[in-house]
Amino acid sequence: MSLGSLGWMVSMEYDSNENAAVLTYILDEKQTDIENLRNATEEQKILMANYLDSDDGKDIRKYLAEANALLKLKFIGDKSNSQYTISLTDTEIKEIIGKSKQEDNYQRQLESLVSLTNKQCPQQIAEGFVMTGTFIEGKYVVNEYELDSQTYDFSTNSIDSLRANVWRGLSEQFSLPANQNEHSLLAKLGFGVKYEYKFSASDDIILTFSPEEIRSIGQ
Repeated sequence: MSLGSLGWMVSMEYDSNENAAVLTYILDEKQTDIENLRNATEEQKILMANYLDSDDGKDIRKYLAEANALLKLKFIGDKSNSQYTISLTDTEIKEIIGKSKQEDNYQRQLESLVSLTNKQCPQQIAEGFVMTGTFIEGKYVVNEYELDSQTYDFSTNSIDSLRANVWRGLSEQFSLPANQNEHSLLAKLGFGVKYEYKFSASDDIILTFSPEEIRSIGQ
Protein backbone atom coordinates (compact mmCIF):
# COMPACT_ATOMS: atom_id res chain seq x y z
CA MET A 1 0.00 0.00 0.00
CA SER A 2 1.35 3.39 -1.00
CA LEU A 3 1.54 6.43 1.30
CA GLY A 4 1.55 8.73 -1.68
CA SER A 5 4.22 11.43 -1.55
CA LEU A 6 4.84 10.77 2.17
CA GLY A 7 6.84 7.58 1.62
CA TRP A 8 7.14 4.16 0.01
CA MET A 9 7.19 0.51 1.06
CA VAL A 10 10.59 -1.21 0.82
CA SER A 11 9.91 -4.67 2.27
CA MET A 12 7.30 -7.11 3.56
CA GLU A 13 8.61 -9.84 5.86
CA TYR A 14 7.31 -12.41 8.32
CA ASP A 15 8.53 -12.25 11.94
CA SER A 16 8.08 -15.77 13.35
CA ASN A 17 8.96 -14.66 16.88
CA GLU A 18 5.95 -12.34 17.00
CA ASN A 19 3.81 -14.09 14.37
CA ALA A 20 3.61 -10.80 12.49
CA ALA A 21 3.77 -9.59 8.93
CA VAL A 22 6.07 -6.55 8.99
CA LEU A 23 5.72 -3.88 6.29
CA THR A 24 8.63 -1.44 6.29
CA TYR A 25 8.23 2.07 4.85
CA ILE A 26 10.81 4.75 4.16
CA LEU A 27 9.44 8.24 4.82
CA ASP A 28 10.53 11.17 2.65
CA GLU A 29 11.49 13.71 5.29
CA LYS A 30 11.47 16.50 2.72
CA GLN A 31 7.72 15.88 2.45
CA THR A 32 6.81 14.77 5.95
CA ASP A 33 7.68 15.30 9.61
CA ILE A 34 8.12 11.88 11.19
CA GLU A 35 7.15 13.21 14.63
CA ASN A 36 3.85 14.47 13.24
CA LEU A 37 3.17 11.06 11.72
CA ARG A 38 4.09 9.38 15.00
CA ASN A 39 1.17 11.29 16.50
CA ALA A 40 -1.21 10.23 13.69
CA THR A 41 -1.30 6.49 14.32
CA GLU A 42 -5.09 6.28 14.30
CA GLU A 43 -5.26 7.79 10.80
CA GLN A 44 -2.62 5.31 9.66
CA LYS A 45 -4.50 2.37 11.18
CA ILE A 46 -7.71 3.46 9.45
CA LEU A 47 -5.91 3.85 6.12
CA MET A 48 -4.35 0.38 6.36
CA ALA A 49 -7.51 -1.32 7.63
CA ASN A 50 -9.56 0.09 4.78
CA TYR A 51 -6.88 -0.95 2.30
CA LEU A 52 -7.06 -4.52 3.65
CA ASP A 53 -10.83 -4.43 3.19
CA SER A 54 -10.48 -3.40 -0.47
CA ASP A 55 -10.09 -5.65 -3.52
CA ASP A 56 -6.38 -4.78 -3.63
CA GLY A 57 -5.66 -5.82 -0.05
CA LYS A 58 -8.11 -8.67 0.62
CA ASP A 59 -5.59 -11.46 -0.08
CA ILE A 60 -3.15 -10.05 2.49
CA ARG A 61 -5.92 -9.84 5.05
CA LYS A 62 -6.96 -13.43 4.32
CA TYR A 63 -3.42 -14.71 4.98
CA LEU A 64 -3.19 -12.68 8.21
CA ALA A 65 -6.51 -14.07 9.44
CA GLU A 66 -5.61 -17.67 8.60
CA ALA A 67 -2.34 -17.36 10.53
CA ASN A 68 -3.96 -15.29 13.33
CA ALA A 69 -1.03 -12.93 12.73
CA LEU A 70 -0.39 -9.32 13.59
CA LEU A 71 0.23 -6.68 10.96
CA LYS A 72 3.07 -4.36 11.91
CA LEU A 73 3.92 -1.16 10.05
CA LYS A 74 7.47 0.08 10.52
CA PHE A 75 8.31 3.63 9.45
CA ILE A 76 11.88 4.93 9.03
CA GLY A 77 12.92 8.50 8.21
CA ASP A 78 15.14 8.62 5.12
CA LYS A 79 17.44 11.29 6.62
CA SER A 80 17.25 11.00 10.42
CA ASN A 81 16.81 7.21 10.50
CA SER A 82 14.27 7.87 13.25
CA GLN A 83 11.65 5.13 13.34
CA TYR A 84 8.44 3.95 14.95
CA THR A 85 6.10 0.96 14.61
CA ILE A 86 2.34 0.50 14.86
CA SER A 87 0.47 -2.81 15.05
CA LEU A 88 -2.96 -3.96 13.89
CA THR A 89 -4.81 -7.09 14.97
CA ASP A 90 -7.55 -8.69 12.88
CA THR A 91 -10.04 -7.63 15.58
CA GLU A 92 -8.99 -4.00 15.18
CA ILE A 93 -9.30 -4.30 11.40
CA LYS A 94 -12.84 -5.67 11.73
CA GLU A 95 -13.80 -2.90 14.16
CA ILE A 96 -12.52 -0.20 11.82
CA ILE A 97 -14.06 -1.42 8.59
CA GLY A 98 -17.39 -2.64 10.00
CA LYS A 99 -19.91 -3.50 7.34
CA SER A 100 -19.41 -1.09 4.50
CA LYS A 101 -19.77 -0.91 0.76
CA GLN A 102 -16.70 -0.92 -1.46
CA GLU A 103 -17.24 2.73 -2.46
CA ASP A 104 -17.37 3.72 1.21
CA ASN A 105 -14.08 1.89 1.67
CA TYR A 106 -12.40 3.90 -1.09
CA GLN A 107 -13.81 7.09 0.43
CA ARG A 108 -12.37 6.23 3.85
CA GLN A 109 -8.98 5.42 2.32
CA LEU A 110 -8.90 8.79 0.58
CA GLU A 111 -10.04 10.62 3.72
CA SER A 112 -7.30 8.94 5.75
CA LEU A 113 -4.65 9.77 3.15
CA VAL A 114 -5.76 13.42 3.02
CA SER A 115 -5.78 13.55 6.83
CA LEU A 116 -2.23 12.21 6.96
CA THR A 117 -1.06 14.86 4.49
CA ASN A 118 -2.85 17.58 6.43
CA LYS A 119 -1.01 16.50 9.58
CA GLN A 120 2.20 17.66 7.88
CA CYS A 121 0.95 21.23 7.46
CA PRO A 122 2.05 23.94 7.59
CA GLN A 123 4.84 22.78 5.29
CA GLN A 124 7.31 25.14 3.64
CA ILE A 125 7.65 24.37 -0.06
CA ALA A 126 10.11 27.19 -0.73
CA GLU A 127 10.93 30.62 0.62
CA GLY A 128 7.64 32.53 0.92
CA PHE A 129 5.66 29.50 -0.28
CA VAL A 130 3.85 27.44 2.40
CA MET A 131 1.32 24.64 2.12
CA THR A 132 -1.18 25.42 4.88
CA GLY A 133 -3.58 22.50 4.56
CA THR A 134 -5.43 19.92 2.49
CA PHE A 135 -9.01 18.79 2.87
CA ILE A 136 -11.98 17.28 1.05
CA GLU A 137 -14.70 19.63 -0.17
CA GLY A 138 -17.54 17.99 -2.07
CA LYS A 139 -15.97 15.90 -4.83
CA TYR A 140 -12.61 17.66 -4.69
CA VAL A 141 -9.39 17.36 -2.73
CA VAL A 142 -8.37 20.95 -2.00
CA ASN A 143 -4.75 21.97 -1.41
CA GLU A 144 -4.23 25.40 0.18
CA TYR A 145 -1.10 27.51 -0.05
CA GLU A 146 0.03 30.92 1.21
CA LEU A 147 2.51 32.87 -0.90
CA ASP A 148 4.49 36.06 -0.41
CA SER A 149 3.32 38.48 -3.12
CA GLN A 150 6.77 40.11 -3.37
CA THR A 151 8.42 36.76 -4.09
CA TYR A 152 5.67 35.29 -6.26
CA ASP A 153 3.99 37.67 -8.65
CA PHE A 154 1.74 36.05 -11.22
CA SER A 155 0.24 39.32 -12.39
CA THR A 156 2.28 39.22 -15.60
CA ASN A 157 1.55 35.55 -16.27
CA SER A 158 -1.67 34.25 -17.69
CA ILE A 159 -3.73 31.89 -15.58
CA ASP A 160 -3.76 29.49 -18.53
CA SER A 161 0.04 29.31 -18.48
CA LEU A 162 0.11 28.78 -14.72
CA ARG A 163 -2.58 26.12 -14.98
CA ALA A 164 -0.64 24.31 -17.71
CA ASN A 165 2.48 24.21 -15.53
CA VAL A 166 0.59 22.93 -12.48
CA TRP A 167 -1.18 20.32 -14.61
CA ARG A 168 2.15 19.11 -15.94
CA GLY A 169 3.48 18.70 -12.39
CA LEU A 170 0.30 16.99 -11.21
CA SER A 171 0.40 14.55 -14.12
CA GLU A 172 4.03 13.70 -13.39
CA GLN A 173 3.26 13.31 -9.68
CA PHE A 174 0.42 10.84 -10.25
CA SER A 175 2.49 8.91 -12.78
CA LEU A 176 5.04 7.98 -10.10
CA PRO A 177 4.54 4.52 -8.53
CA ALA A 178 4.46 6.01 -5.01
CA ASN A 179 1.40 8.14 -5.90
CA GLN A 180 -0.58 5.72 -8.06
CA ASN A 181 -2.73 4.52 -5.14
CA GLU A 182 -3.90 8.09 -4.47
CA HIS A 183 -4.62 8.64 -8.16
CA SER A 184 -6.54 5.35 -8.32
CA LEU A 185 -8.71 6.38 -5.36
CA LEU A 186 -9.50 9.76 -6.94
CA ALA A 187 -10.41 8.11 -10.25
CA LYS A 188 -12.58 5.42 -8.65
CA LEU A 189 -14.48 7.97 -6.56
CA GLY A 190 -14.80 10.55 -9.34
CA PHE A 191 -12.85 13.24 -7.48
CA GLY A 192 -11.09 16.29 -8.85
CA VAL A 193 -8.27 18.38 -7.37
CA LYS A 194 -8.14 22.08 -6.53
CA TYR A 195 -5.21 24.34 -5.72
CA GLU A 196 -5.97 27.51 -3.78
CA TYR A 197 -3.14 30.04 -3.73
CA LYS A 198 -3.60 32.85 -1.19
CA PHE A 199 -1.27 35.81 -1.68
CA SER A 200 -0.19 38.25 1.03
CA ALA A 201 -0.99 41.37 -1.04
CA SER A 202 -2.83 40.34 -4.19
CA ASP A 203 -5.88 38.41 -5.33
CA ASP A 204 -6.13 34.70 -4.66
CA ILE A 205 -5.84 32.18 -7.50
CA ILE A 206 -7.85 28.96 -7.62
CA LEU A 207 -6.98 26.24 -10.12
CA THR A 208 -9.51 23.45 -10.65
CA PHE A 209 -8.87 20.09 -12.31
CA SER A 210 -12.07 18.18 -12.95
CA PRO A 211 -12.69 14.50 -12.09
CA GLU A 212 -12.53 13.76 -15.83
CA GLU A 213 -9.10 15.39 -16.11
CA ILE A 214 -7.77 13.47 -13.10
CA ARG A 215 -9.13 10.20 -14.48
CA SER A 216 -7.42 10.87 -17.83
CA ILE A 217 -3.91 10.88 -16.32
CA GLY A 218 -1.97 7.87 -17.49
CA GLN A 219 -4.49 6.90 -20.18
